[in-house]
Amino acid sequence: MTSRSWFPEDLLQALSAAPGDPRWELEYIDRYADHPMRAALETAQGSIPERVMEHFLTDPTCADWIRFQGTTADDRQVRLEVLIAFTYKELYGRRSACLRESSGRPAPYDHPAVADLQPDIDLLVPLSAFDCRLSYLVRKGYVFSLPSPLRQLNSHYWFTQALLRLPEEAVVRVRLDPFLVNPAASYRAPFYKMLVFGRDLDWQRLRDLKGEESARWMPDELTTTECEFTDLTWCRRSDGVYFECEEIPKDAESRPGRYFHAIYDADGGSFSHADAAVRYYTAIELESRRQSHLKDLGKVGARVKLFRVDGVLGREDWATLFAGFFVWNNDVQRYVMGTRDFTASRSLLVRERI
Repeated sequence: MTSRSWFPEDLLQALSAAPGDPRWELEYIDRYADHPMRAALETAQGSIPERVMEHFLTDPTCADWIRFQGTTADDRQVRLEVLIAFTYKELYGRRSACLRESSGRPAPYDHPAVADLQPDIDLLVPLSAFDCRLSYLVRKGYVFSLPSPLRQLNSHYWFTQALLRLPEEAVVRVRLDPFLVNPAASYRAPFYKMLVFGRDLDWQRLRDLKGEESARWMPDELTTTECEFTDLTWCRRSDGVYFECEEIPKDAESRPGRYFHAIYDADGGSFSHADAAVRYYTAIELESRRQSHLKDLGKVGARVKLFRVDGVLGREDWATLFAGFFVWNNDVQRYVMGTRDFTASRSLLVRERI
């Protein structure tokens, strides 16, 4: 039984481990009557509580979808959409709870294929411990994955590919997703195609930076609708120019904030460190975060580090990794391509302190 006893636990377990998006998986099961999970799916479709249906049907977006489809609330496809929406929410809750678990050896570090690895204090393990020749992480006959920062399961794909293409001298450590573990022999790797890359920024300005400069961007036409704003700051310190960027969610229950940190050696023209994390906020913490800027922020929220890179990291590699981590944030994409900076008209906060 699960916390949602009407939804078969075996179906949720299968969906949590599937490398593809839950929507694709549920639609695939629904399409084939002989699928081993088809009976579980039909059980779930026929067991949706009235309160869950009502919550779905009263959502304006869902209501518009029903009208567009020309269907009714009792239609099989509508009930499938309810299951899809529920699955996203349930798996997000389970995954975020597992990622925030820091005691002992949380999943998947109890799996036999990684039992001999010793996670560090941030629960990161060496990327070099995996066979990555096929562009995904294989170890002792099993495929592992990095966690997705957002509910969309493919939000980890872009920065994972950037990490796998870093020079061999870069020391990379990664967090493993607690659920995405599959036998390598039967694994079908998802493939996505989109332009995500980095170009030169205004490196001369950063080299000449004496203090700090910060910016805040409000979301535009392509940035995810779940984002309230994006904060970015560069700060000169004795050992380099420190960079931070965080994307703030609108709703604390829907997704975490995405956070990226790096250290730039302005004289050498390269980065010596980069790391990325997600920050889970409570509703009260998120309201407090809205009143602060990243440069003034203390410890708030529960931070889960997803990867860390140490060693010499070139500008282009750094920019590609940065842009890949913030996939679907158009402000970040424009910034790394040199078409948005601290003086852009959409930047609401522009400040340099010496």
